[in-house]
Amino acid sequence: MELHNNIDCGEISKIMKKLFSDNLHILILVSIAFLVLAILDWAFYQELPYGFFIFLRWIMTICSAWIGYRIFIKTPKSKALVLFGILTILFNPFVPIILEREAWTLIDVIILVILLVYLVKDYKTRPKKEDVPL
Repeated sequence: MELHNNIDCGEISKIMKKLFSDNLHILILVSIAFLVLAILDWAFYQELPYGFFIFLRWIMTICSAWIGYRIFIKTPKSKALVLFGILTILFNPFVPIILEREAWTLIDVIILVILLVYLVKDYKTRPKKEDVPL
């Protein structure tokens, strides 16, 4: 299908997927940075303001929902979709799940590893820059 001025919809789709992927990678890196700060806060007995953890909830909810959406588009029956759905519910800021600080730290470490694995796998499978015209 072609749009006005002979622009191919397939090319537009490739460009949008590339931009979508890059923005998600930035969000994942920001999420990883916030998780590291939360883990270090516990490890060094610091007291980050409560607002930091509320912001972490927002970032993680958006990040895990976005990853879940991408997984759903690629493979709707994936077990990873369930994992990121659970993470979205766990971190949601609307009906917060209250846990002890040590439990959250353990969860943060596990999620940090999951995000790093996802980021590396996704980066290896993404199209090369020469595949997507800009």
